[in-house]
Amino acid sequence: MAGCRRNGSVITKSGSTLAVGAYYLVNVLPPGGIATGPASGATLFLERGHGFSIGHKVMIHSIASGTFTFLSGSAITLIEDDFINLGGIVPSLSLEAGDVVFNMALDNSAGATPNWNGNGTSIFSEIGLQDAIPNQVVASDDKGLYTYCWSGERVWEAIRNPASGLVVGYELDIASGSVSGVGGTLPAFGDFPGQTFMVAAQGGNGAKWYAWLQLSDSDFDWVEVIGAP
Repeated sequence: MAGCRRNGSVITKSGSTLAVGAYYLVNVLPPGGIATGPASGATLFLERGHGFSIGHKVMIHSIASGTFTFLSGSAITLIEDDFINLGGIVPSLSLEAGDVVFNMALDNSAGATPNWNGNGTSIFSEIGLQDAIPNQVVASDDKGLYTYCWSGERVWEAIRNPASGLVVGYELDIASGSVSGVGGTLPAFGDFPGQTFMVAAQGGNGAKWYAWLQLSDSDFDWVEVIGAP
């Protein structure tokens, strides 16, 4: 089964100003998991259907604080339907229900930030899956758009600032099939011109904002608004 992310969109927001997220980095990752409650020592309790494997590393996004914590000294040693166990150097984890646990696969960083080289999934430039894209990363173009295809049921995305390399947004559980850069149910543009709307997204993402923007002379679409520093 193959899927394509066609014209995914990166739009940045600073205060009340929207701008095209040109040349942002989009790292494509295997599915991770959503925390169902606090950690117990080295055990992370997750919603069923997570995508982890033995030996994989994790990065945790705290919804409360907004921080991203990469556990470079830990790797998964045990997997069950609703939890994983970490081995190695496991720090005290402040985990709450709804926190996002990214699957960094076999990332070889030994520091506080990942190298983004875990090779947990493969992406390609076209639906035929012939031309592999190195390092599972694409960059948005000067209009903030990006496209890639993959083999499998679903993938996650981490969107990073091109200057700092820091994660500024993410998209979870992008399913196989030809998909656009926007999900959820939005009103018709003709009814609400020029406005933004909040949509309750699926897969543990929480609420998201979308805006109707002109992408080119003749191309309009709903695009997700991602807060960036």
